[in-house]
Amino acid sequence: MLHRRHLIDGKIRVARLYFYIPIFAQPPESVNNKDRPLQQRPMTDETTQLLEHHFETAFDALDGIRKLRELILTLAMQGKLVEQDPDDPPVSELLKEIEVKKQRLAKEKKVRKPKPLSELLPEELLVNIPDSWEWVRFEDIVDIGSGVTKGRKLQGKKLISLPYLRVANVQRGYLDLKVMKEIEIPEDEFDKYSLCEEDLLITEGGDWDKVGRTAIWHSEIPKCIHQNHVFRARRYIQKQNVFWLERFLNSTLARTYFAGASKQTTNLASINKTQLRGCPIPIPPLPEQHRIVAKVDQLMALCDTLEQHIDHATHKQTALLNAVMAQV
Repeated sequence: MLHRRHLIDGKIRVARLYFYIPIFAQPPESVNNKDRPLQQRPMTDETTQLLEHHFETAFDALDGIRKLRELILTLAMQGKLVEQDPDDPPVSELLKEIEVKKQRLAKEKKVRKPKPLSELLPEELLVNIPDSWEWVRFEDIVDIGSGVTKGRKLQGKKLISLPYLRVANVQRGYLDLKVMKEIEIPEDEFDKYSLCEEDLLITEGGDWDKVGRTAIWHSEIPKCIHQNHVFRARRYIQKQNVFWLERFLNSTLARTYFAGASKQTTNLASINKTQLRGCPIPIPPLPEQHRIVAKVDQLMALCDTLEQHIDHATHKQTALLNAVMAQV
């Protein structure tokens, strides 16, 4: 067992190791909080105490760090990790800009004209959000595409062989590209299935933990496409923050939606394009999205550090136990 842990004056103590946590440290009394940049201001006492508690109890269970990561994303999606800034441009301006671009691309036949989406009902809203945020459906702000289907009859067509992404390649928050397979498609379908920088890749399903799993494409492989069990979501305008969207889709809130919307059989679940396009998603003002993503990254990096130290301590304990047992 690991020794007792404590969080004291912005430090977590694990056995005899200390880790400084600036996100929990309060500013000097001489510093006016309003004069500090938003990303440097401390979180509310309620949020700080909640995170402190979970950072401490993260050591007490095998899945403690996983639950801590889930809590961080949940707080982020409720606007509780950073302050709201009344000087941020209203999110309605961003949504209007997206809608104008979407309609123009549809008119130019560069994207399919989206089918009308139903109005969000109060019971569909997953959590309470700040007044400066807005709820939208996922396809209000992205173009969603399905991937290539295997086993089609392609006789008589000019084919090209390309690497493609499978469900196994799309993990939660990252891509695993160690094993890549290729598939033949008609040459004139390449543009339809090809991936662009910072496309979102979302798994259709399989085992329960695979439903809605999301990662961002960073052009790791030239001329890559995706299978039909992996959806592709593409932003309409460059300024959209795909990292905010990825964090949401991997959060407990989105996973709860997918659990309710998915088709489920024994140990298997899946979502279709209709369910994905209708997913409710909270949208903060764009500057706040950037601040939240930065704070989430900071906290997740701390989780990584704590996880490494727990693993190291566990390995040392196991080695010591083995050495003792060898003497018995």
